[in-house]
Amino acid sequence: MGFGRQYEESIFSARINNPHFGTGTDSPPRLNLLTIEETILEMHWRLARVTIENLDWKDCIKRYDRAHTLFYLDPPYYGTKDYKYNFGEEDFSALAAILAHIKGKFALSLGDHPLMRKLFKSFKIEVLTVKYSTARKEQARGDIKQELLVTNFG
Repeated sequence: MGFGRQYEESIFSARINNPHFGTGTDSPPRLNLLTIEETILEMHWRLARVTIENLDWKDCIKRYDRAHTLFYLDPPYYGTKDYKYNFGEEDFSALAAILAHIKGKFALSLGDHPLMRKLFKSFKIEVLTVKYSTARKEQARGDIKQELLVTNFG
């Protein structure tokens, strides 16, 4: 397998098409080989009690839904097309229906779109203003957008 094929299959920020990562010229790199042991040890302690699953979102909610569970959900935003797993209207409808009946709590981040406001109107919706730090073709780095934070608590 050549480099080009590996690159096509790599994912950054769940993006399959045009994967990239941010770099800067006005700050040092975040990975410092002189302190890598300390960095790994910090990550080890931070993630010691974390479980990482590779499940379909429906299966993950079903498996871990308890009164003490907090789910953070960040699906691909409605209308995006360059993710490995895109979400359509039917996916968001299913998500809203499942979240309406969970025992635990959830926080869901969504792009601000009229359909999302409609589908999740039975939950608490907070409008957030965010500055994107990863540029895409259709948006300039530093664009300010509105997003929705949907919860079943607070």
